[in-house]
Amino acid sequence: MRKQVFSLLVCLPMLACGLLACKTTPTLTPPPQNQGLCGNGICDEAEKANPKLCPQDCDQATLPPTSAPAVQCGDGRCEGTEDGQNCPQDCISAATTTPLPVSGMPDYEPPINVFLILHIDPIGDMGAKTFKPEEFMYTRTRDEIDWLMTESARHGLRFTSLYNGWYPKWSVEHNDLDQYSALLAAGHDVGSHAHQITYDPEQDLWVTQNDVLSIYGRPNYDPDLARQSWNDADQYVEAVLQAIGATGQNQTMCSTALSLPDERNLMAEFGFTIAAGNRLEAGVSNLGHMIWNPWRAANSEEPGYEIAEDLSAPYISFNHGAQIGGAEAHGTDVTVPQLQRQFLMLYAEWLARERTGAEDHVWSFGFVYHPNMGDRYNDALVEFLDWLDQSFIGKTSPYGHTIARYALVGEVAAEFLAWEAAHPGVSSFNYVSGDPYPYTYAALAQKLASAAYEEQIDLGEGVNCYRFTKDNQTIFMCWSDQGERTIDFSNQLSGQVQATSGSGQQSSLEAAALPLTEEPILMEAMP
Repeated sequence: MRKQVFSLLVCLPMLACGLLACKTTPTLTPPPQNQGLCGNGICDEAEKANPKLCPQDCDQATLPPTSAPAVQCGDGRCEGTEDGQNCPQDCISAATTTPLPVSGMPDYEPPINVFLILHIDPIGDMGAKTFKPEEFMYTRTRDEIDWLMTESARHGLRFTSLYNGWYPKWSVEHNDLDQYSALLAAGHDVGSHAHQITYDPEQDLWVTQNDVLSIYGRPNYDPDLARQSWNDADQYVEAVLQAIGATGQNQTMCSTALSLPDERNLMAEFGFTIAAGNRLEAGVSNLGHMIWNPWRAANSEEPGYEIAEDLSAPYISFNHGAQIGGAEAHGTDVTVPQLQRQFLMLYAEWLARERTGAEDHVWSFGFVYHPNMGDRYNDALVEFLDWLDQSFIGKTSPYGHTIARYALVGEVAAEFLAWEAAHPGVSSFNYVSGDPYPYTYAALAQKLASAAYEEQIDLGEGVNCYRFTKDNQTIFMCWSDQGERTIDFSNQLSGQVQATSGSGQQSSLEAAALPLTEEPILMEAMP
């Protein structure tokens, strides 16, 4: 590892650092090339020091003959150097994984953790081969971060700010460090964000590397340039933290300069304990919504395994939405109606687990804001946070438990570590393409995919009902807080309505005397 692990006594007394490993400030010289690079056939010093880092490089004697099929984690075969530690998805059977029990009686379920991440991205024409930051770029980003601090304080929200190297480099060179101190004093977090860019000190400019650092390493991944990209994103953040006396903060990395098989190497080498967004769009593309739990993500390059689980992964992964208010970034729609739809689906899932007494889980729901875009999406952020505050943040369920709260990713990671210690060998989240839907209500995920939230319908005390539109058609999702209810729904739909349960069962019901239970149902006009 490039960074030594600090004693907890010398780290900032914050929860995100108190239960997670803390990092010291690195030197600004790059590490030896190819150290810890798994799969290159060289058992280097980093891999010798950590035998689990890359057994395929260091344990050649245990590999099958070259004529045998290649050992590949995630192919369904437990072979070669694979075991329950380095490839649990192939080698740990369902019988050896403890299922989460369900009591059948309502009980406490931990609140949904809502988190906001700032991405301070490169600015300029990213189609150009190089770019050089200018003062107006820096100033606009700094001013927007100030606005976000003010707005977040209004909601009691603390965020995690992840920087590409150009911004903190400018801050250090111009001795403009007060904002970082203010961020940490207000309880916010600081981390790193690596795009497909590297710094050229001879020309004092940043070079785009899109051709050789395409996301997930396909097809032309260059591990040396990826390492340089991570280093150039990370070292200037560490330089800022050292300058203000706040080492130990930088625990989180979100990178688009990434090959999944190399992620474990890079996270270990740079000392990161939290991977936030490294599989940004994978949840939506596989499930129709983001992943709702932190998990230990696998590192398979095989298509379909991007969000699989590996219980031996040495860091915690978080899935979250892209730029709030945007509809194009990473091929996903994160406009407010889409975020509201996803959150309501999560709320229905959370209520089901509370109601059935399922074993406690750790829940997370996050999204991104890019200060370098100026105030383009300010209204969307305000709208969504106000909506959350009105009905969910700090509010209680029908059974008296807090529904949702704002949290730093470091705090959620600490909660996950505590949960994991109490549930050894238990899956937090796992999905391979073709698997059954990993949550409770597959029909909601299918029928509400890409539906836009419109409004909550007032049907009286004890009834939840929300209206969506999809393909110019209206869909309602409704349920009773507790027990069975019969409602008159004829003001919304008349005559017979088509009802679909969360499990996918369809029936025809009379709108004027619509029966509701605590299980959510979707209602549409008859086809």
